[in-house]
Amino acid sequence: MEDLDKAGKDWKVYFGDFPVSLQFNYVREHPFNVQEYHHFLDDAAAGTLPAFSFIEPRWFSLLNYTANIRTS
Repeated sequence: MEDLDKAGKDWKVYFGDFPVSLQFNYVREHPFNVQEYHHFLDDAAAGTLPAFSFIEPRWFSLLNYTANIRTS
């Protein structure tokens, strides 16, 4: 992400339930670039997606929301 910023490219991380990318210091230093997945849908519909969009899956099944990754 730091290299993208240095190159003048905007970026966001969109996450399903838990933003694993927060393990990286640089990402934690840019909290407005980390948003829930529904913001991806809004940004896509509005034509305002950043140059780089990182989509994190929904890792866990909880209530009516099922994980969208394969574990086997």
